[in-house]
Formats: sequence, C-alpha cells, structure tokens
Amino acid sequence: MLTLRPVDRVTDSMFLYYLLGERGPDESISHHGMPSAQQHEQFLATNPYLAWYIILVDDVPVGATYLTRLNEIGVSVLEQHRGKGHALTALKTMIARHPSHRYLANINPANDKSHRLFA
Repeated sequence: MLTLRPVDRVTDSMFLYYLLGERGPDESISHHGMPSAQQHEQFLATNPYLAWYIILVDDVPVGATYLTRLNEIGVSVLEQHRGKGHALTALKTMIARHPSHRYLANINPANDKSHRLFA
C-alpha cells in the first residue's frame, strides 16, 4: 500500500540525499550537479516546499514528492522501485491533499519518462 508521510528533515535527510544522487543528467532540470552533504542540509533547513512527502510502499521509503509555493509539482522514485506506478499514485495522492486549479511541472526535455508521467 502506498502512503505519503511528511518529510522530517532530520530523519529523512540521508534518504533524500541518496535519492537525489540517483538522478541522472536527463532526469532533472533544476540540479546541474550533486550538492555536498552540507549544501543539502542547508537546503533542507530552508523549508523549501509548501508540501514535501516521503513516498512509502508498505512502510518502506521508495521516493519523494513535493509541491512548491508556485504549485510546481515534482516526484522522484528510487531506481529499483520505478516502473511500478508509484510516481503516478504519489502524484494523485499529492493533488488530492492539495487541490488547485493548476499545477506546473518543470521537465528536462530529455526525460521521456517524466513527459509520459505528466501527459
């Protein structure tokens, strides 16, 4: 069963850092390199998103999803858990929790999987 749990910047920091490190160059439009662990911690401390959740499947973290204050929505799933519908289910759950008339997704033009997900 897939659930969303709010990010706890202390207990989820390493998981989020690992998840970020799995991203390939065609998967992101906003990250152009891996930050240091200290830069990552500083980013977490800024409380950067309106909503930010860890995606859990049977209580196991498999990814994260977020919503910015400008209604930009994003999702990332660990490589070993991709292709199982978790990203779509997480996005639908996020949207149900935070209804709006529109959402934005910044997608790298080379990221075909995200284009299909958000289509």
